[in-house]
Amino acid sequence: MKLYIFTLTILISSCAKIVIPEGGDKDITPPKLISTSPPNGSTNIKPRKISLVFNENIQTLNLAQNLTITPDIDVALKVTSKRNKVEINIPRDSLKPAKTYSINCTNCISDLNENNIYENLNYNFSTGNLLDTLHINGTVLSIKDNVPLQKARVILTDKLKSKYSTSTDSKGQWALYNLPPGSYNLLIIKDINGNKGLDDQENYFTKNIEITDSVVPILSKLITYNSPTLTKRMVVKVMYINDYTLSVKFNSPIIKKDNVHYSINTDDLNKNNNPLRFTSRLDSALIIHEFIPQDSLRVHIMTDTLQEFLIVQPKKREKEFLTIKSKLPIHRRIDPVSLKSNIPIKNTNSEKVKILGSSDIISFKKEDNLSVSFLHTKNTDFKIILDSGAITDINGNLNKTDTILIKIASEEETGNYEFTIKDTLQSITNAVFIKVFNENSEYNFTAELNKPIKMLGLLPGKYSLELFEDANGNKKWDEGNYFDNTEPEKILLLRNFILIKPNWDTIGVDIYVN
Repeated sequence: MKLYIFTLTILISSCAKIVIPEGGDKDITPPKLISTSPPNGSTNIKPRKISLVFNENIQTLNLAQNLTITPDIDVALKVTSKRNKVEINIPRDSLKPAKTYSINCTNCISDLNENNIYENLNYNFSTGNLLDTLHINGTVLSIKDNVPLQKARVILTDKLKSKYSTSTDSKGQWALYNLPPGSYNLLIIKDINGNKGLDDQENYFTKNIEITDSVVPILSKLITYNSPTLTKRMVVKVMYINDYTLSVKFNSPIIKKDNVHYSINTDDLNKNNNPLRFTSRLDSALIIHEFIPQDSLRVHIMTDTLQEFLIVQPKKREKEFLTIKSKLPIHRRIDPVSLKSNIPIKNTNSEKVKILGSSDIISFKKEDNLSVSFLHTKNTDFKIILDSGAITDINGNLNKTDTILIKIASEEETGNYEFTIKDTLQSITNAVFIKVFNENSEYNFTAELNKPIKMLGLLPGKYSLELFEDANGNKKWDEGNYFDNTEPEKILLLRNFILIKPNWDTIGVDIYVN
């Protein structure tokens, strides 16, 4: 027994000699920020990378999620850390001119061994001559029980729609730094779904404030937002389509199209620009714009609120020269002639167009952004002369003087098609509208049931046929509207079977809709 006690005593003694440190007391000092590049407080810079160096090796605590930059930018910061350094990468063209930016992070950096927290990271710089120094702070409480609200979203918006945002800490406290003086709207929301916007049934507080040399801390108590019928119309997505086109998707149909404005690479929404091209449902539109060489586009869109988007364009793009060609290799005698452009068309000048060897007057009609058409009386091939200035593209460039051959199909080069729409059950009560089309041509007309329909002089090729009840008599198919509780018009028939051959008549075709 004594042997065991003696042995244990030796082990404890030996252990004690190893554990006692020779360097003194336990480290309770957090890391220190010893240098920054560019220097903290720099002006007239637009940094792509910011380096923060500490006096010891560090670890990060959800740094990518917790680190913020104000005013807000539309793309996420890329943050990396290694040993004693943190690097923050800022996307190209995401910073506005003459703005003071503040990068902040609370309790997101600690030392490697003892987890001593570096509490408040604050780094500032300005893209202009001055560094703004004003700040505002406050506390957010629940109106029900006066309990501090953690992770409430705080959004401060100035008259130019720049947004400064942060979140409340465990004590319901928040602060925004490096602000310019001026008028602001303060919005605080309990952002339940994390979309950084105010939604039905979420708690909120709002107030208009003036920020001057001194601001009294703001005590906020959140109340419930409950307005399901007053949803703000906002943009949910902007996409690059090509060098001249952006696609815009809204969260609901736009009732007043004239109230929607946009700008590209400028804050001036009143700048004269092309209106949006809305779809029939009014929940999406196209922005047609001139060629912009920058890799990124900063797009502002005003609906019920002003939003900003950063759109990345492909690299190695070159501006094209304007070219005008015949849209079809051959035209029917009774159809307008269509010309196509490789660049969106801004305007036309019919006085700069003439038919070779004829005194006929040509009048251009713009069909869409990339094509124009004109009527003619010619039965055989002819040439048109486009003088410079007949067409001006969206970049302001004029077409070069050119001669274009227009080929007109002879009777032997076309085919005829005769068919009858039959309703044996007499179930159709509205007018019937028919569309016969392929990738080059489209023919629309109202039809009478149970009577032969003749289509003469069709260009050879495969065609599709659509037949629908035109309930509202507008001679087009309407796809319905979820928000207006209207159903789409019923398509009675959709087939891809019509084959037109040159110098060939197809007759006696019966098409049943029942």
